[in-house]
Amino acid sequence: MKLTVVTVAYNAAPTIEHTISSVAAQDWPDYEHLVIDGASTDDTLARAERLAHPRLRLLSEPDKGLYDAMNKGLRAARGDLIGFLNADDFYCRTDALSQVARRAAATSRDAVCGDIVIVDPEDPLKVLRKYPARGFRPWMLRLGHMPPHPGFFVRRRAVEEVGEFDLAYKTAADLDWMIRFFLVHGLGVEPIEPTITAMRAGGQSQSVKGMLLSRRESSHSLQRHGFGAGWLWTRYLLKAPGFLAHGRALEIPDRLRWPARSPAVR
Repeated sequence: MKLTVVTVAYNAAPTIEHTISSVAAQDWPDYEHLVIDGASTDDTLARAERLAHPRLRLLSEPDKGLYDAMNKGLRAARGDLIGFLNADDFYCRTDALSQVARRAAATSRDAVCGDIVIVDPEDPLKVLRKYPARGFRPWMLRLGHMPPHPGFFVRRRAVEEVGEFDLAYKTAADLDWMIRFFLVHGLGVEPIEPTITAMRAGGQSQSVKGMLLSRRESSHSLQRHGFGAGWLWTRYLLKAPGFLAHGRALEIPDRLRWPARSPAVR
């Protein structure tokens, strides 16, 4: 079973090497790693090229934003299963892809998904919150809550059925895609037991402006697909148990270790 990992990057020089190295350390023999760079103005591409290996494919050209780049990754992917690992995320175990492939081989469901942890951007070994895949139910999408995207691997046939990310959305195209996957097309996901991915906190949707835009877009998507405006504020209640993991140390194999502080603050 071939897996495709798509990494979308723009001016991600401080973290891109962590991301690429965590994929290169995987013990699953059949995968490809696509890095889709939006013509970065820093040395993101140069750092990625220094880590070049036969399974790594690099594309650097201007794009129309995050979701346009993600669509490019979907079109270029050759794998049976496709997942996204953003340029400030990393796999926190060397058998992450093995876990994905073996669970996918054991189920007929359209996707598999592992737990992720949200980590401190300056100290990526410090856990801020856990974001579990287990326990997710499709009705939660009506509250604006979806499975953890960086742990989500979808079969190619499901991508062809659901389609690409809708570029009309600036922050909620991933939620809109999940609404189509689960609620419109009735597809299903199989959870994976271990935590496989670490995601640095932050990003556009975490600002007040970004959160307000995300709520508006999430409401629009739900209404557009015939599911009402949604009780979007209640998604924070669903996330609350994950904060019990706050302050824990992320345990990762020695092969994945780096200095505790991110290169961004050297």
